[in-house]
Amino acid sequence: MPEGFSKIEENFTEQQKQSGGENSEVDYFFEMPLQTAKSVVGFKHDEAGLEDGSFQVFKDDSSSSFTEQTDDQRAKPWWKLW
Repeated sequence: MPEGFSKIEENFTEQQKQSGGENSEVDYFFEMPLQTAKSVVGFKHDEAGLEDGSFQVFKDDSSSSFTEQTDDQRAKPWWKLW
């Protein structure tokens, strides 16, 4: 496990106990892998982005679009590959 995991585990285990353990309506253990990933990569998927410009948003400039499809392609749902 990554360095610091034991502290993350200890923290969320204590929070789970304080909220009622197995009878709690909250599952703090769910956050353990998310916080572990954050400790490795530096961000969490559901937190606000960094305003320091360290992330760049890429724009998709691909030329394919639904309007360029042929009649045969439009006859079947877009998700159906067969």
